[in-house]
Amino acid sequence: MGASTNNKPKHTKCSQQEMYAMRPTLTPSYSSVLLLLASLFCISFGFIAYENAKEIVQLEARYDEACKKDGFFTSSLSSSVESLSEEELMHSTGTGTTCTVSLGVAPEYIKAPIYIYYGISSMYQNHRRFVRSRSNEQLMGQTESGSDMCDPKNTVDGEKMNPCGLAAWSTFNDTFAVNVDGQPRAVSDKDISWKGDREFKFANYLPTRVNDDPATRGGKEIEGTVQEDEHFIVWMRTASTKTFRKLWGVIETDIEKGQEITVDVTNLYNSYAFGGEKRVYFSTTTWLGGRNHAFALYNIVVGFLLLISSVLLGILGVVFREKKLPEKRL
Repeated sequence: MGASTNNKPKHTKCSQQEMYAMRPTLTPSYSSVLLLLASLFCISFGFIAYENAKEIVQLEARYDEACKKDGFFTSSLSSSVESLSEEELMHSTGTGTTCTVSLGVAPEYIKAPIYIYYGISSMYQNHRRFVRSRSNEQLMGQTESGSDMCDPKNTVDGEKMNPCGLAAWSTFNDTFAVNVDGQPRAVSDKDISWKGDREFKFANYLPTRVNDDPATRGGKEIEGTVQEDEHFIVWMRTASTKTFRKLWGVIETDIEKGQEITVDVTNLYNSYAFGGEKRVYFSTTTWLGGRNHAFALYNIVVGFLLLISSVLLGILGVVFREKKLPEKRL
């Protein structure tokens, strides 16, 4: 009995669940104050985000048309893309072309790190068939053979693909070489993918039969092991819209104001087959990420809507004097 008594908790309001509680009544006046506070937060944050986005330096250039003029050749066709039929383009694997696109001159001093992105339009990575056509167990090294989920890209000439699926088969394979005032500028691809993806979603094994045959390729060969190829890992993170951009590399040196920036493009990815546009982007970032005026404007618009609602509820609270209810103590 003594031991049982010693183990009893102290008699406090918390242990006996006798804490005072209040259940606020959402009257028009009370709701008006809450909406006013929320509106002030949204409007303030929206203007901060908008000013923050203005600090970001972003340059871009479309290059699929520029490279198209030099011809997009295939292993079986030797004519330029202008003379190819739509059907031939749809089935073109391509040996690639090269072209140089200009991003203009640096409008101001651009402080490193400077991020390089590629952008594609009219490509539905979020389509159900594309999203399902992969084997996460295979990517994590838990099995060597892919499942039927990888269809229609499960095998090549009767041999198993690893990793399999449309996502792995269609990996972006254009490359970029950056020049500043005609001088090459080093671009790093280290840590362009998420650390969690590298450590937990992609195993350290060598791929087999993934775009190693130009006649059947859909995109890039995996360089090294699956875990080492960060361009592949970035591509495998599915985009949510048909127009998207993905990180390709990082320039870790500053660019002076007025310096000319050009990019030598190796044009391999056949966006002509689905009528997609391709772009290259240079961008700096801030604590809120890249340039996103829409995010700031959404906050400002929502803030003003909340402010209007707050005023209307405040008027209702004055016109219809609500009866003040006593607080209940539980």
